[in-house]
Amino acid sequence: MRVLLVLLLLVVVALPAQTQPDPCESPDITEIAALFERAQTALADGAAGDGLALLAVVEADLERLLTRCTDKDVTDDVVTPGPLVLIETLTVSSSDAAVQLRYPTGWVARPETNSAVFANTSRALDFTTVTPGQIVGVVTAFPRAGVGGFGASPDDLPSTVLEALMPTFINPLEEATLSVAEAFDANGQPAALVTGEVTQGEQTNDAALVLVELQDDYVLIFMAGFEAETTLGTLLRDIARTVDYLPEQP
Repeated sequence: MRVLLVLLLLVVVALPAQTQPDPCESPDITEIAALFERAQTALADGAAGDGLALLAVVEADLERLLTRCTDKDVTDDVVTPGPLVLIETLTVSSSDAAVQLRYPTGWVARPETNSAVFANTSRALDFTTVTPGQIVGVVTAFPRAGVGGFGASPDDLPSTVLEALMPTFINPLEEATLSVAEAFDANGQPAALVTGEVTQGEQTNDAALVLVELQDDYVLIFMAGFEAETTLGTLLRDIARTVDYLPEQP
């Protein structure tokens, strides 16, 4: 087998070099067209934020193509899209309902029982230790009636419920410095956010925790990052605004 591989390599080396076609003579805009179709679909489905974000990517790609293949320099006009475009959909089931949320395109996810892990790299899915640049999140959904065991009531504000849940979801062996829960509107759903730092051993990670109240359920999301290029609180707010029940199939 090794001799065969060597012979194949020699044949490849001996082949005359192929002249590379000029990409500007016949530009390939397949990927741009696909992004445009995704933007159209998102807008048609009422997801204006996702649709407009995808259109910004399309515009930037087209302007880079124009700059490279024409005499017109439009680089100063390029609209730089946000690096975290919430596109991918993740579904988590509580006891009675399925809940969906969106996370940044290009990220990866791993479903668990009644929860899921999502991260900006596949290595970060195993988040025993978060390395520089990595961001990892965990999401779970559970009935609102279940918070009674944590010293809270389903009628309490999400900020009150979140502060009651924090001692359970923050490892007691870790040193946490977290803000007071801040209430905000998550696309019409009451929600609360906590941000700060969690120290594990000699490493201190940025952390954010959000609770979104739905009709009969809560969705809890925890995120951690180390030397990340984005603010976790801002990102988690954006993700929280996509939380909703999964539409019933006809």
